[in-house]
Amino acid sequence: MRYLVVCFVMSLLGLSASSQTRSAKALTTQIRNGVFTAELSQGYHFNEKAPNGLQAGDQWSPPSSIEKNKLVITHPSQWPKGSFAQIYVCDDAVTFCETHKIFMNGPSSDSLKKKVAPKSLTLKKDKHGFLVDQFEEALKIATKNQKLLFVDFNARWCPSCLRLENEIFSSKKFAHLARNFVLLKIDGDVFTNSAILEKYSVSGYPTLMFLTSDGQEIFRFYDYQPLETIEKIIREVNQYPLSITQLEALPRTEEIKATLWKRYFYADQFAKALEVMKTMKEKPNEFLSAQVQQAKTEEKSNYIQTLKEALALEPDSTRSLNWRMSLIESLDENDESRKVLAQESFTLTKKWLSDPTTLNKALATDSLGEYTGFERFYVTLLNAEIAETTKIESEAAWALVIQEGEKANIGPSHPGAALRFLSALIQSKDFKKSLVLVNQLLKKSPESGDLQRRKLRVLVELKNYEEAIVIGEKALKNSYGSNEFFVVEPLFKAYKGAHKKEKAKSLLDTYLTRNEINFEKMRTFKKKLEALKSEI
Repeated sequence: MRYLVVCFVMSLLGLSASSQTRSAKALTTQIRNGVFTAELSQGYHFNEKAPNGLQAGDQWSPPSSIEKNKLVITHPSQWPKGSFAQIYVCDDAVTFCETHKIFMNGPSSDSLKKKVAPKSLTLKKDKHGFLVDQFEEALKIATKNQKLLFVDFNARWCPSCLRLENEIFSSKKFAHLARNFVLLKIDGDVFTNSAILEKYSVSGYPTLMFLTSDGQEIFRFYDYQPLETIEKIIREVNQYPLSITQLEALPRTEEIKATLWKRYFYADQFAKALEVMKTMKEKPNEFLSAQVQQAKTEEKSNYIQTLKEALALEPDSTRSLNWRMSLIESLDENDESRKVLAQESFTLTKKWLSDPTTLNKALATDSLGEYTGFERFYVTLLNAEIAETTKIESEAAWALVIQEGEKANIGPSHPGAALRFLSALIQSKDFKKSLVLVNQLLKKSPESGDLQRRKLRVLVELKNYEEAIVIGEKALKNSYGSNEFFVVEPLFKAYKGAHKKEKAKSLLDTYLTRNEINFEKMRTFKKKLEALKSEI
């Protein structure tokens, strides 16, 4: 009986490297007769939904069995040089999850006496050259090659992310512009990425970020942006490839101020951004937005007053609809001015749709992001959200959204915009058109768990429960991380509608006992599932 002694290599995303992980002492591993076994002491569990497995040469072997405290991988052949097991461990309190890379030396008797030196994880890249969910590896490459990092924090259900993927990252010009950066994608739906998302305060997708080789933030921006805008951003980053902290130490020339306020503003440091903006000879367009965002962190009365002042200064811009929406949400429900604000929104929207010149002028201070090229659709959506919140003319407002979406021919050729249009169709309760659109999208991406989940929701609304169950079970299989959990509610409704109460109950029991349900980001969702369980 021979055992292979292995050492543990830290690979926890978002934390600095150390000699061992927090769960290292809880983990024991052994190899016997071609079988790799990992076991955990009480208080820890293997993350069964993470990509656990063994890389041996060109062969990847998933676990043959995985339980809470025991994981087994069978690999009958020899261990090629550089082979490693990758396993994911969480504590039962769900305060952290860690990745262990365990390297194999081979079964010779000499190797059994030695600890194996850590080696780099096999690099996984997507078709556009981005490393995928390998933060520590990206930092090492950036340090070795003296490069900056360009990080795309994304989610596969995000319309803006789809536009970036299909229109920007696939272009030769972007490849040329980004040639001197280490490219990295971090999937926000993967639970093991939680630490890095928290470290960089990522609250929405996509968040695009430039980092120094030691992981310090240089600049971030959000949403889809046209290639010309991204080119300008890259040029500015290359001009001052310094972290925000390093940039703060430079003399405050007008040029430095113009760079610094942007970095503060997009990092949500609005007080600092305003401090710099106020000293500038010419105030940027974002000055009013920074005032509104900063006031949001203060007393409610001050926030309301700031919104009113912003509207007085800029009453007929498209971004003023967002301010009207925020003001409506901040006022008491019986406040008559809510109706006035809603009516102003309707009047402006009709004016813009009838006169392209006034619309272009209204858009001048706004940031369109994913709605670039779909401006008319954008303003009708803003208007519909106000109508929905105030319950004033909401049916007519949603009809206008659908009308503009159809005029713009939003469909499978524009997958990002199509997801937004699909959401609008569902919101307007036009489920037949919703079904047509989601089926068109699924023809192009038949194994998309996200699209399957959306079709599931539409079928439940149409009370086509049996078909909903079929597509819902596929969606569950083709989803992962938090996205997988979001399939549970509509699939439960499908089971319940089809009078399959035992399956509905079993589904809830399975996901309410999964350790990931206790993560902070899942707290609201857990309450929702518990409420569903009370229905049966």
